[in-house]
Amino acid sequence: MQVPNETRITLLIKNKKTNMSLATLESKSKPGNAMMSLNLYRTGNTWMFDDETYGIVAEPFVLGMSEIISAYLPKGKDRCTAIFSLNKFPYCDTLDLTQEDSNGGWYVVSESNFPTIKGMKGWLCPVTRVYLKTIPQNVYYKIEG
Repeated sequence: MQVPNETRITLLIKNKKTNMSLATLESKSKPGNAMMSLNLYRTGNTWMFDDETYGIVAEPFVLGMSEIISAYLPKGKDRCTAIFSLNKFPYCDTLDLTQEDSNGGWYVVSESNFPTIKGMKGWLCPVTRVYLKTIPQNVYYKIEG
């Protein structure tokens, strides 16, 4: 089935036993035309994700990003979903690029629905390019858990 801008969502399943979902997005337009999601899990104090589509296993969020993710969740929570896009969407928060570094980017939370999170800083690694095709000026996101 074709939808506008040749964007196709091929699969979205929520499994109640594992609380995991799999989403495969295909797009011939800019990646910002789609909302993407990653299922995250915590190992120690570090949030990670796997993505079989790209052969990614235990990719960590480091240098401040795990702390940002944890700030949205109750203590002891070890799984959540990160929803993100290059376009604003309802109830999203905003990461603004402050500096490109080591093929990734340093970001600050510039807009947040949670005052204690605004101003937090972290680094998104080069794997960001797998999903967004670039190190964008802004990333719009929401953490659900």
